[in-house]
Amino acid sequence: MPIELDVIIGTPDYSVDMTAGLATLQGVSDATLHVAETVLNEKLVERHTRASNIRTKLKKSFKGSYGVRFSLEVEEAKYIAKLKSIGQGTLVELIKYFIAESMYQECEKLSAKAEKELAKLGYKADDLVGIIRKSALSDIHKVPEQYNFDVVLRRHSSRDANQNIALFTHATSQLNKAKISTRKLSIKGAITRYNIHTGNGRLLVEGANKTVAFGFKGDYRAVSVSYRSMFSENLDYNNRVSDENYKYLSLTAQSLRQHDETIIKYLLVYADED
Repeated sequence: MPIELDVIIGTPDYSVDMTAGLATLQGVSDATLHVAETVLNEKLVERHTRASNIRTKLKKSFKGSYGVRFSLEVEEAKYIAKLKSIGQGTLVELIKYFIAESMYQECEKLSAKAEKELAKLGYKADDLVGIIRKSALSDIHKVPEQYNFDVVLRRHSSRDANQNIALFTHATSQLNKAKISTRKLSIKGAITRYNIHTGNGRLLVEGANKTVAFGFKGDYRAVSVSYRSMFSENLDYNNRVSDENYKYLSLTAQSLRQHDETIIKYLLVYADED
């Protein structure tokens, strides 16, 4: 029961450095498999083996920069049944979601079915993001970082219909080099997305026009239900009003910053309703 996918490396011709190219393809394969195995097996798998019944297979290359087709193959009966139950589209949604999360990007709203599968993973969802960041992202970005060529992961549907899943660029290659600042900041933030199972989400800092990722400093499992509820309630309120009427929380946070001091994530230390 294959899901057909493409990787396109934006080279000026139909070739790519073999060492960097193979590393990038391996990283894409690993990220895809991490999500698929976790969703279908509901168990985190950090290393893939030849014995796995969920695997990727290279198909063929194609013209148009440097393109390679591959498939995500699901072979064991119980995994096939789960994939049929949730649908290939839902699994692709979740692959897109987890890759976006690993790069601190905002993902488009998930379908109800994808949200349900995400909720089932609980804390494993955050662990999965960590695994992708730790292993796959570094390999994926070998070509963008070394040669400044963009890499696109797509779902290959037909000649005229392809769904973009992720874009990897020289800019996104710098995300894994971000460092946590120990300085605490006082900000006012409106919650625009929040996963109560992982503690991750996005907020809009008062006066800004673009949301930023946030999470909690320390072990989210230790955060009280009442403390979590404050964020859920703020999100519920903001979902019902226009941007200019958002309700803001007073937050204390540390920041995850890139080399140019761009903040890509806030790590919340304390919050109090404004």
